[in-house]
Amino acid sequence: MKSNCLNILLYCGLIGLGGCARAPIRNRDQAMRPVPVPALTDDLNLQNLSKAIRRDLQGLKSKYVSGQLTMRFGPKVVSTFRYAEKLQELLTLLNSVREQHSQSSDDQVFAFIKKNFAFYEVYGDRKWGEVFVTGYYEPILNGSRKKTAKYSAPILTLPKNSVTVDLPDFARDGVFGDCKGAKSGPCVINEVLRGRLVVSDSGRRVVEPFEPRESLVTSPLIRSQTHVIAWVDPIDEFFLEIQGSGEVDLRNLNHPKASPDKLFVTYAGQNGYPYVPIGRFVIGKIPKGQITKDRLVDYLRSLSPAQAQTLMDKNPSYVFFERSKSDARTELGVTATGNRTIATDSRYFAKGALGYLEFEKPVAGQLTDQFKLAHRFVLDQDTGGAIRGPGRVDLFFGSGPNADYESSRMQGYGRLYYLVPKGE
Repeated sequence: MKSNCLNILLYCGLIGLGGCARAPIRNRDQAMRPVPVPALTDDLNLQNLSKAIRRDLQGLKSKYVSGQLTMRFGPKVVSTFRYAEKLQELLTLLNSVREQHSQSSDDQVFAFIKKNFAFYEVYGDRKWGEVFVTGYYEPILNGSRKKTAKYSAPILTLPKNSVTVDLPDFARDGVFGDCKGAKSGPCVINEVLRGRLVVSDSGRRVVEPFEPRESLVTSPLIRSQTHVIAWVDPIDEFFLEIQGSGEVDLRNLNHPKASPDKLFVTYAGQNGYPYVPIGRFVIGKIPKGQITKDRLVDYLRSLSPAQAQTLMDKNPSYVFFERSKSDARTELGVTATGNRTIATDSRYFAKGALGYLEFEKPVAGQLTDQFKLAHRFVLDQDTGGAIRGPGRVDLFFGSGPNADYESSRMQGYGRLYYLVPKGE
């Protein structure tokens, strides 16, 4: 699952407020540093953490088998196998205290963590340790196997002629490429090119992006290389792309009481254009500081279909999908765990790592937006096109109405630490 977080439209660096971010770092070694262990607590049931760790271990095993033998935490390099061993020990302890459900059992877990893990704070956006936290969730959409007046937007598969070029793979010294000689700022060799391979007028073979959103769906070149998974409401489809995965309920329209036919879809690729948050185009229509997913949806539905499409087309990025056997698949290749999975920039932070997040969480069910301080252990398992830099984190809230409510309102600064096994 690749999340393109909606709430990043309020992030000061993307709507031109300026002055909020400090100097960028130049390489992965500078992304975090060791710090004393903070006071530990967890606002969730620790058994929920057990589920997330079990899934995480599956992903770490796959990484190790595929040859990703190390994980980097700023200047520290740790064996992937060693990291998995420590997570397994933590999981064994969590399982052993499962039936106790007491503060003493939680204290056993916290004591184990303090003894076996060092804490590293991230570089942050404005200062060390500080990250801008947003949220994402797994939407449930109604749809159809055939195009209808209501369900007129296709969920498209990745074109057969799609090409992905990971530029760091062609650089000499890893993720950030050849930084030698760079005077300031991050290396530029840190991006991914997505599109198709074409022959230029000069006869050279080059990679070019697919069509932008406004012309992609109707492009004969696209439609000859892809197929439709399902048809859904255009606005629902737009926000499905932002979340990166979802569940589609293909209810039999002629027999609405029949059991629904459901399918899962997850991120497969992208058309090669940068993600542009449409919230920047509705400032004045919606008060700045109050732009949430719900308000954006309401505004789009107040427009004519053509007007709504014109506004959505201002984001040229388009996401392709694939069928999935389960819900919410992450970059690590495992199912996301609600309130435990986070997405960060893979250029800086290792997938499969255990973290500790402090933030102000939105409280669902209130007449007005309210927030409550939360501290919890999280697993870095995902990434996203809009989650860029060492000061960004996206928290997965799960699925359902509460997850929708909370994720759309999750926007604010918090603190993020990574846990690194001692003795390495």
